[in-house]
Amino acid sequence: MSNTQNMQAFLTGKSFVIPAFQRDYAWTIDEVKDLFDDVQEAQETKVSHYLGTIVLAMPKSPFAIVDGQQRLTTLMLMIHAFLAQLDPSDPFRIADDLYLLKDKGSPKLDFGVNQSFMADIFSGINPKPTTRGQRLLAEAYKYCRERAQGIHDSNADAIRVWLDTIKNLEIIPFFEADAGRAIRIFQSVNDRGRDLTNMDKTKALLILYSSLYLDGALDARINESFGACFAAYDRLREKASETGYNIDLINQTGFSEDDILRYHYLAYNHEKANDYQAYGKTILDLFLKPALKDLKDDPVALRAFITDYTQDLEDFTKTFANMVEAARSNKRLFTVLVMHGLAARLYPIAIRLYQRNLLFASVPSASPTVDLLHCLEVVDLRVYKIRGTEPAKDIGYLSHISRTATIIDIAALLHTFLINFGADTAMRPILERRMYQSGAVVPILLAFEQKSSGQQHTPEHLVELARERPSQEHILSQEPSFDPIKFGFVDKAEFEDNLHRIGNLTLLTSRENSRCGSKSVGLKLSQPDLYLASKFIGPRLLAQDFSNRNIMFNKEAVENRTNVLTQFALANWAIW
Repeated sequence: MSNTQNMQAFLTGKSFVIPAFQRDYAWTIDEVKDLFDDVQEAQETKVSHYLGTIVLAMPKSPFAIVDGQQRLTTLMLMIHAFLAQLDPSDPFRIADDLYLLKDKGSPKLDFGVNQSFMADIFSGINPKPTTRGQRLLAEAYKYCRERAQGIHDSNADAIRVWLDTIKNLEIIPFFEADAGRAIRIFQSVNDRGRDLTNMDKTKALLILYSSLYLDGALDARINESFGACFAAYDRLREKASETGYNIDLINQTGFSEDDILRYHYLAYNHEKANDYQAYGKTILDLFLKPALKDLKDDPVALRAFITDYTQDLEDFTKTFANMVEAARSNKRLFTVLVMHGLAARLYPIAIRLYQRNLLFASVPSASPTVDLLHCLEVVDLRVYKIRGTEPAKDIGYLSHISRTATIIDIAALLHTFLINFGADTAMRPILERRMYQSGAVVPILLAFEQKSSGQQHTPEHLVELARERPSQEHILSQEPSFDPIKFGFVDKAEFEDNLHRIGNLTLLTSRENSRCGSKSVGLKLSQPDLYLASKFIGPRLLAQDFSNRNIMFNKEAVENRTNVLTQFALANWAIW
């Protein structure tokens, strides 16, 4: 039976640990600020403030936090920051058992894998974070210290008021001796009205079946695997957000652990795994729940399924993080993932092939020789970038069988997919018309400038280009300060019809693009600080070519360049 308690009653006489299976610290400054606002509101209104539920597994002290570790961790950071504003000899600081932060005393919270890192943080050493969780912990504590310092500077006595307010915050604690049951409670309650992720629900569902039908035999293993998944996810997000290695798909706000769950489902070969869209709820309701229900009366088969699914999800998630990390040293992976931006639909296949060491495997009998990564690049450019379609069933079927399919079968299915959705006859009309803001422009122009110049971008140069963000520049400006007729166009309407063709586009860094603005094409091609100074090869070649030939960039140039780039794209990303 659990009742509402204030934080003082809850914390006094207890200590806590973040178990290894838990996700790492994930709160951003915005969420830390929200918690400060909650405490401030409780202080100003003099009304008790409810913070949600805390679920604890308690076979012995310290209590393992199953749910609520983000709030409890942040509260400990706040308390520590407030106490740091008091004199070390202050009775309020050294006498209150609620905090246990006195000299040689034990801290209230064992931060688990981050314990030594936080011990250094609290000691003022400021160690360098090695994980996303550590970076967020350091940022959160820095924010707490700054807020506490500001409060103290305004009114030193206010520190005690804030600490007393924290003592009176209310929660509902759930104490459960059985870890499996604690996690099932975690599934059934919510955190201050926030929904659990489907990854959380999947973990809870698997533990439920382990507990009910296998006497809890797999509880610990499931916990360990999901802990590894949470850690790999944090590593993935950290690597994909680093400047110069940013992967937009992963670094976007909406990307979450549920996307990994979905990618894995699409790459998981099982008779019930046949949904090609695979949203989180359908994975649970249409795949996992029916599969587990079918096996609940067969302990051997149930154990085998849970073991296989859990282990494969862990391996797949680790592989995803490893693949993104490998982009730092593998130029092709960097180009595909960072510079080109691989389509989300192709990630499940790419991850599975990387896991099987097949991503760079040559396709038998292909002429010229290509590997499976090249095959995916061709599909990505032709279907998802040039044509801009989202065919799900064919590529979804291939994703599902990618765990066991042979190289020959994978290449054959990709080939058939291209014939159906990305043949030359379908590609050419698109390439010859409007291409501005198409995801295909960067890959095509980046590859073309290297081939036409005979110069290959070094990995270091690619990182520099990625850091400064490639942008698509109109050679003949979108807002012309010239008469289109003098550039060979019949009228303004014909100029606008040709404006967004790939022949009128080049690549510049964002800063270079801003510098060019709406300047005339003559200035762009001649001034030494514009195209000639670009970090991209293409604009420099373009300026040199027109300067050497002393000709004007006009309608004919747009048409000729469009034809050349169209032919190049179809040949460079040819169907093998």
